[in-house]
Amino acid sequence: MQKERCFKGCLKENKIRRHAEFISASHLVAVLESGEIPYQVRDDKFILHTPHPTFSHPLPQGAREHGGFTLIELLVVVLIIGILAAVALPQYQLAVAKTRFSTVLPLLRSIKEAQERYYLADATYAANFSDLDIELPTSCTQYLSYPNMQFCGDWYIDNMLAFGVSYGRLEAHFCPNTAEKTTNHMACKQNSMAALTVHYDRAPYAGGDRGKTICTPKNSLGIKLCNSLNL
Repeated sequence: MQKERCFKGCLKENKIRRHAEFISASHLVAVLESGEIPYQVRDDKFILHTPHPTFSHPLPQGAREHGGFTLIELLVVVLIIGILAAVALPQYQLAVAKTRFSTVLPLLRSIKEAQERYYLADATYAANFSDLDIELPTSCTQYLSYPNMQFCGDWYIDNMLAFGVSYGRLEAHFCPNTAEKTTNHMACKQNSMAALTVHYDRAPYAGGDRGKTICTPKNSLGIKLCNSLNL
């Protein structure tokens, strides 16, 4: 009698174990407590290839059995990133260039005001920056032996002279990508993105441009930089 009970108990336990992968934890506890098998025992081949009518949970339509991305999905993601980069990178470069381009405006304004004060005292404009009553930023260095030429960061600034006399205007060339700009002012002029010309109020050759600041673009980016100044 005891062996028969043990045999029946082991048989039930074996049946439950064979079907445990189809039974949730809550149902398995209920089956163990009741001691009954709620469905007919099938062979292993049937169990593997036939979903259980009560406890199986089929995947939603369109869902994959295994995780991960397909090649098409990865290509779409790469394409989207490329499009965003193509749109965002030029805008970022333009924003950086605008910031660097506008830094020279206060310096040019200070030089112009100092030149006007010098003109009131001497009836002429100063030929050299050292003759003015202002101090240039520490980032400015004189170009070779020319006291009327300065390199200030990304800018080459020229107090234009004619036979040693001030021409009545400043020229500032924006050339951030010219490596030899501190040793070759012509390279900076040729490769500049844009140039600012500041005419003094009593400039002898300025005509209708007296007192004006004019931006001259040298390339497509220079056009955007000049438009950003609203001169």
